[in-house]
Amino acid sequence: MKFLEWEDPNIKESHPGKPLAKHLEEINKLYNRISDFYNMDPYINKIMREIIKYHDNGKLNKMWNIKNENNPPHAEYSIKYLKEHNLFERLKNKYNNKYFILILYFILKHHLPLYDRSGSKDKELQHFLQKLCNELIRDCVIKDMTFEERINFVDAFGIFK
Repeated sequence: MKFLEWEDPNIKESHPGKPLAKHLEEINKLYNRISDFYNMDPYINKIMREIIKYHDNGKLNKMWNIKNENNPPHAEYSIKYLKEHNLFERLKNKYNNKYFILILYFILKHHLPLYDRSGSKDKELQHFLQKLCNELIRDCVIKDMTFEERINFVDAFGIFK
C-alpha cells in the first residue's frame, strides 16, 4: 500500500478559514442538538459520531488544499486515512461487521447519492471499494435490519449529509 502524507487537523483548513478539527466539532454539536430533539437511538448516535469523526479526514491528505479546484476525492482518502492510521481494526472490534461496513459506506457516500457506484482513479482503493460494495450486498447488511433500524439510519445520515 502506498502511504500518503497527512497534515494536522488543528491547522489544515477543511473549509475557508476553518481547520478540520473545528469543522468536526461544529458538526458534532449540531448533530447532538438534532439527536436530542428527535430522541435518536443511542447505538445509531454512536455510529453516526464515528462517521462524523472520520468523514472529512481525507482533506488532511497533503495533496488536498481548500484553494484547489481539482482536489483528490476526500471521501475516498478518508478511508485511506482509516487504513493508514490502523483505525480499521479499532472500528471492526468496536462494532459488528454490519455496522463497520455501514460506517465505511456512509463515509464514502457523504457527498454522493447512496446508489452511486462510480469508481475511484486509485486502483487499490477501487478494489477495496468494490469489495466493500460486494460485502454490503452479499451480507445483506441493510436487508437484515429491521424497518425501524433502516429508517433511523437514513434519518440520521440525512441529518448529517
